[in-house]
Amino acid sequence: MEPADVLRPHRADARAAWRRAIGQVLRRRRAQTGLRLTDVALRAGVSPQYLSEVERGRKEASSEILAAVTAALGLSLLDLAQGVAGELRAAPTLTLTSTPSGASVGETVPATARMARVAGRGTPAGRDVVALAA
Repeated sequence: MEPADVLRPHRADARAAWRRAIGQVLRRRRAQTGLRLTDVALRAGVSPQYLSEVERGRKEASSEILAAVTAALGLSLLDLAQGVAGELRAAPTLTLTSTPSGASVGETVPATARMARVAGRGTPAGRDVVALAA
């Protein structure tokens, strides 16, 4: 198994986590301001359906769309980035099968852990696979 093959699922998971975090920040701000989805969509120049998809983490919005939506919510892109960082830091924990950092098997560690060794079932010669965590 090539290293790129190991990272491909991680990248997809990281992108999904990023989209969900963006959506959570936007939806929370919208709720705090008491605005309806249609109000924000109109101000930002996007359809309510599209904004709903962004808020649910199903669409990956361009930087231009994010700038328009954050402005409609009275946020800056920096505010959005800081909110997303907070969401990702608060992400659920991972349970590791083993880790090169010395954590015990089955130990729960923050999702921000940088590296975990995952049991290598299905890999050539049963070798362990190193997976990176966001």
